[in-house]
Amino acid sequence: MEPEIYIEGNADLGEGPIWDNKKCALYWVDILGHRIHVNDQSGDKSFNVGGEVSSLSPSKNGYIIATVNLSFYRIDVEKGHYSKMLTLNDEPTTNRFNDGKCDILGRYWAGTMDRGERSPVASLYVLDSGRIRRELHGLTISNGLGWSPDNKLMFLIDTPTRKVWKFSFDLERGHISDRNVAADFNDLPGVPDGMTVDSEGFIWVAHWGGWMVSRWDPYNGKLLEKVRLPVKNVSSLTFGGNNLKTIFITTAKHGLSQEEIAKQPLAGSVFKLDTDIKGLPVNLCQQ
Repeated sequence: MEPEIYIEGNADLGEGPIWDNKKCALYWVDILGHRIHVNDQSGDKSFNVGGEVSSLSPSKNGYIIATVNLSFYRIDVEKGHYSKMLTLNDEPTTNRFNDGKCDILGRYWAGTMDRGERSPVASLYVLDSGRIRRELHGLTISNGLGWSPDNKLMFLIDTPTRKVWKFSFDLERGHISDRNVAADFNDLPGVPDGMTVDSEGFIWVAHWGGWMVSRWDPYNGKLLEKVRLPVKNVSSLTFGGNNLKTIFITTAKHGLSQEEIAKQPLAGSVFKLDTDIKGLPVNLCQQ
């Protein structure tokens, strides 16, 4: 498998790609650029939401729900309008939201991160029926997450640990327990960032600072495949396209020197990877 350029760009911190199968649209964000990007049948467009937008999810009512700074926002993509829904009140002001996704019942799981990337003061939250609750504390950079196809496991990355964690997932109650290692980066290049899950139950992880994405068996921790990219900072990925067999991969310029950027002119672009493996459809937010 060879990645190809999908959208040439210069995102400072491209992240959070999501494929909306109903609208045949790819959404992603530039966290530090404060922008949501949309690629659909009408072309490419983007708009500024006035803050560090780190993740998003299509909702059942047609809006986009997104995490911005330490708040959840409701966004009308067509009109470019946005409004604040709820804000975390007991989170350190030195933190911000990072990655997030919805489970199959439409609860929005979103984690925070320490901006200094050193202290375990971040948490994983759940937006459920208009209320926010904390599910897990003691994280440093809460990052990529996803669920097994049978919804019995939830996966979560805490980047500085260099591991993907797996939890038993109580779908009905919306709780996690029994943390174990699903993938250990050991001596692999880079650190784990965003991730996605395919229909076979294997996980795909973006290597920040590692020039690649990798595929793992989370049940035995075995590394199955590595795919190299022409840019160093690979941030996240999602399955999409008409048959959900295309992987869209976001990248970033953030953290690169001017010399590195000159050698990586495609840094900040979105890549695509055509596979024979099918992904899972995006879960819609209930809000």
